[in-house]
Amino acid sequence: MDFKSLVENAQDLMFRYSFQPKQGFEYVNSAAKAITGYTPEEFYADPCIEYRLVHSKVRFLLEDLVEAPATKNNSLVLPWVHKNGSLVWVEQKVTPIYDEEDNLIAVEGVVRDITRWKQAEEELQLQRSYFETLFDESPLVMAILNEEGKIIKVNKNFQNTFKYKESEAKDNFLRELIVPKDEVEKSQQLFNKILKNKMVNEETVRKRKDGSEIEVSIIGTPIEFNDRKSRICIIYKDITERKKDERQIKYLSFHDELTGLYNRVYFERELELANSQQHIPLSLIVADVNNLKLVNDVFGHGKGDELLKIVAKILKESCRENDIVVRWGGDEFIILLPNTTKNQVELVVKRIKENIPKYEEVEGPFTEISIALGYVTKESPIRNIDKIMAKAEDRMYRNKLRGSKSTKSSIISSLETTLLEKNYETKEHADRLEKISMKMGKYLGLSNNQLDNLDLLARLHDIGKVAISDEILMKPAKLTEEEWERIKMHPEIGCRIANSLAELTPIANIILSHHERWDGTGYPQRLKGENIPLLARIIAICDAYDVMTNERPYKTAMSHQTAITELKECAESQFDPELVKVFIELFDNQSKLKAL
Repeated sequence: MDFKSLVENAQDLMFRYSFQPKQGFEYVNSAAKAITGYTPEEFYADPCIEYRLVHSKVRFLLEDLVEAPATKNNSLVLPWVHKNGSLVWVEQKVTPIYDEEDNLIAVEGVVRDITRWKQAEEELQLQRSYFETLFDESPLVMAILNEEGKIIKVNKNFQNTFKYKESEAKDNFLRELIVPKDEVEKSQQLFNKILKNKMVNEETVRKRKDGSEIEVSIIGTPIEFNDRKSRICIIYKDITERKKDERQIKYLSFHDELTGLYNRVYFERELELANSQQHIPLSLIVADVNNLKLVNDVFGHGKGDELLKIVAKILKESCRENDIVVRWGGDEFIILLPNTTKNQVELVVKRIKENIPKYEEVEGPFTEISIALGYVTKESPIRNIDKIMAKAEDRMYRNKLRGSKSTKSSIISSLETTLLEKNYETKEHADRLEKISMKMGKYLGLSNNQLDNLDLLARLHDIGKVAISDEILMKPAKLTEEEWERIKMHPEIGCRIANSLAELTPIANIILSHHERWDGTGYPQRLKGENIPLLARIIAICDAYDVMTNERPYKTAMSHQTAITELKECAESQFDPELVKVFIELFDNQSKLKAL
């Protein structure tokens, strides 16, 4: 079936509405008739038909959406008015279409009929509210029956629970009022047991007057009044919430709490079932989240958890309904694919890779989600499943190792880009700092290895700021003491980042020290004099000079000579006095700096 046929036969209403050159519907599929009562031709003939469809009370939402469709896939839940006057609840998503000059020329949209879902949601909310009220007032319900099973009396809680007034319940068979059809036979057996002077204690389901059902525990016992006639007392307790909790406990016993995926216990149970002739060929995918430790170390485990949940969504979305997606533990996932050939599992792996970009809006500096994958197919029932799993895991680790270098380089590049975005620093500042510091490093006779580290340091000495919120970094007003303490953490955060990446490990301790002062009053270690790494002392002088001589949003630029004077005054307190002399010898006038 071609794409056009798929769209035309879709159950959702799909449309394109143009604003230029002519306002009106360009396309509406045939689902319009089923959802709205209007044919596509009626949409084409009336550009304003959607305003008649949308209920008047919420029409302003649609108008706002059309006037300012700021983002893709805006989604609204709206009441529409069917051609026959009935109310139809829909979920409407629209995507703005712009021309090359960024003018809005059209919107494309999908409209789904969610009336049943809306009604079910409203009903569920009403029932939940009702249950909570009942629980607060009393969970116990009582009814007195005669030997035939007819109701003699019910208490107030019975009326509240089953929604029968006493006048409606009296003289009726209990089973006809509150016992579901599929429970009638069992209910009669319990009743007969009580008639034989036996107490019953059971858990079952009962129905209310409106037909809705509740889970209850039942205690039934024979009683005898003064008239010597036998009576039966039935005591109910609403256990709906308890049963819900039991189901939740059962759910949690087989599911990972963080991601909602199946857990290792469930996987091992299912693996036994799947490892049989009827499920051959059986495929396995092992997936490992790259750089989770880095995210945890730098941004905290909350961000690491977010990353794991996103990866879980990617894997779940990429798999078929009967595939079993499992969080194996830590950063590792396993997917069990019964009746899946090698070619089919390769398609699943391909979908995983294709779906990753959809979820790359992760908070923090990482614009790429990286997952190492390994997969294998068991085509014979006699092959050992443990060896199959080991093979898939081995392939995953090989792929992880193969992609490690490019992933690390990508992260470094991403960190640098994020640093520029989050700070007042510009690329021009980074470039100037690199040139000034390298000139100074060469003049001092640093080795090639030291120069390489100095080059990295010039670009990444403030890398720890990627973990500081924009509100603090870009705050125009004076920082609070708490905010300033947070800012002062960036050397330590930067050191942790560098230690997590092999390429940056050599400069980790220098990043930690770049805010130390010659007199020992800096931070975070209060190092003094030559205990401060040489490269950190160089960067401190070069960075201070460039900041002073270039305009910022919060200050005007100093002249070259004023900045030199400031460096001299801060020698022996903030800066290494000998290195300040070297800087002045190198750049005694501004023309030498401009020549870089």
